[in-house]
Amino acid sequence: EHEKHFNYNIMSVFGDSQKNFWVSSNSGISVYDQDFNLRKVIPGRNANNFLEDKDHSVIAQAVQRFQYFDQNLDLLKEDIFFDLYRAFTVQDTLLFMAGRIGLHIHNKKLTYQRKMKAFENFKIADMFPLNDTTIFVSTIGNGFVLLNTRAWTTTQFDSENRFIANNIYAAVHND
Repeated sequence: EHEKHFNYNIMSVFGDSQKNFWVSSNSGISVYDQDFNLRKVIPGRNANNFLEDKDHSVIAQAVQRFQYFDQNLDLLKEDIFFDLYRAFTVQDTLLFMAGRIGLHIHNKKLTYQRKMKAFENFKIADMFPLNDTTIFVSTIGNGFVLLNTRAWTTTQFDSENRFIANNIYAAVHND
């Protein structure tokens, strides 16, 4: 049994495939191993969201920036952008980024690619890839949407279309 006390407010927590726990606070990002032994402190950085790319690098999203960390927990680069995003996911070479309202798609260099008209008035709460061609998108007020990224089509599930609820604040995907 492990117990860990933190003397600061935690903004987000993420577990990667290498069995590291990434803990973000206002003072920095701390990375722990599976036994909660401190592996690294990254001061002056924080993140609202984390995700792991196929190469096991970790992408951390903070206010107006993305930070890319390698498997050694070293910061590879930081990209600054001027839009605010509440959620993001990666599929192949694209970043899917949910703003206050709507969904924007950028490449990994953060170059704008397209805006999805189907999500124009949607408040997106969370999203993640289900497989190589489909992204699950949960919304506040519009149920959930399956986005096919090959055909760029959507299928919506809400209280009027094959689902029981319209407000989905978070979603979890386990392989």
